[in-house]
Amino acid sequence: MKSKAAGSEFDGAVAKDNVNTRLKIAQFMSADPNATADVPQLKLETPTAFKANGEVDTWGPLGSGTAFNDVVNVRAYSVKNSDQPRVMRYFLFSLVNIDKDGTWSDVRPAAGLYEQDPGYVTPGVDPNNKGQGQDSGLVSLDATGLEGDVYLQVVGLDFNYNRVAYLVPLKLNRTKAASEVVAPTNVRAIAYTLSTRIDYLYKTQDPVLDAPTSGTNLWVTTSWDAPVTLSGYRGFRVLRSTKAEGPYSQVAFAGEAQCAKPADAKATTRRCTVSDNTASLITDQDYFYKVVAAGTNEATSDVAPTHTLPIFQPKLLSPGKDVHDVDLTPNYTVKLNLFQTGATGAVMNLRVADFITGESYAYAAKRLTVRKELGETQILSNLQGTSNYYVFRDSYATDNDPKTNNDTVTYDAASDVLTVPHQFEVDYLGGNKVPLQANRRYSWYIDSGYAYRLADPSKPTTAANNYIAAYSVYSDPSDTVRVVPGGVKQGGAEVNDFTTRQ
Repeated sequence: MKSKAAGSEFDGAVAKDNVNTRLKIAQFMSADPNATADVPQLKLETPTAFKANGEVDTWGPLGSGTAFNDVVNVRAYSVKNSDQPRVMRYFLFSLVNIDKDGTWSDVRPAAGLYEQDPGYVTPGVDPNNKGQGQDSGLVSLDATGLEGDVYLQVVGLDFNYNRVAYLVPLKLNRTKAASEVVAPTNVRAIAYTLSTRIDYLYKTQDPVLDAPTSGTNLWVTTSWDAPVTLSGYRGFRVLRSTKAEGPYSQVAFAGEAQCAKPADAKATTRRCTVSDNTASLITDQDYFYKVVAAGTNEATSDVAPTHTLPIFQPKLLSPGKDVHDVDLTPNYTVKLNLFQTGATGAVMNLRVADFITGESYAYAAKRLTVRKELGETQILSNLQGTSNYYVFRDSYATDNDPKTNNDTVTYDAASDVLTVPHQFEVDYLGGNKVPLQANRRYSWYIDSGYAYRLADPSKPTTAANNYIAAYSVYSDPSDTVRVVPGGVKQGGAEVNDFTTRQ
């Protein structure tokens, strides 16, 4: 156990004959290093009888091998393991599958990315536990997509970041009749790599323990089209391989709960979304995904490729930290680790803010794109927020690009340095460039920035089905359009403070 760390405990059965199972065991920095590091103790129960109005009448212990039909109904509450009741931050529930290769996949109640940190329940006081603990209440997990031997995972986290996890083997029976299914279509696999940890299982608020490591903030969100009516579907299995030809292993599963209902009543398909956040994912790796629909038959989709990008970590060069006598219309230089990571391009907002008030003074650059297109390095901007991209390096004409060529902004491939003049877009569009105030302290930073990679980087952006298949997000603050799905805020950008000349 690390110094000043909270306690962590895992209770469960994951052993299978001749199978190695990968697990992530979290350890956090204690909120109070002098407080107890003993982990919470939970009681797990399942309903044994219901009232006429559907409320639970009585509860019984959740035992190993308990059988459920279609839906898993459970409850967790904390019990005393010290003199004081254990107050919980939240509980997390997920259904888990472990395949023959030992690959662990799970799905939590919410759909989409928010399986990363979200099928959680904020506990209330347990009325039947005499105030000694906190209670999740009834939690119903839609188990569509699974059948037979499965696992229930329950995680508890208290306010000192002590963590306990239970893994309980269950038996899942299907009572609804299956029907013939069709292959999922329009499959997409989009990888996300974050520079700052977001998952509560790993977030410690400690700059050393939170240093990014391969796979820490890495997942792949898969999505596909399915029929509006899923009656008779057993669910969907998501398969992954490092080669298009396979072999493939199951890494996620989904059912109707992960398939959003279309807003259009006349629609014939709905979009399903689930994330692969298995422990075996690594960065800088090609992955290929298939989705299998299961019913009386199985129907497999076409392959969707992606590539997990390493962390995008631009470095602010000048104006440097705490420098003085900076020009009132300075050049801002940034060292990129962009194309070395295998990315196709990057999009950045460079902002200058008043150091004292924190108010934004001006954008050094807004929606600035640096990309490789057919071998050229191109720099574009759409400052006005329209479909017109203004080209500042290497003319590249498309239907919505004016045929312009301006070398105001430069990128030097040898040094990997991007140079952006102060308010260059305003000047280019015929406006009045507003200089910084003299003898004033400012901060400049990338308030939103991410690298991306196309599904096929050898083809142009406009090629059919050449969608963005990977993001590596440096900063994604809450006041901008979300890059990371699920409402996750990705902040913590580097900031350089400087003082202007007299």
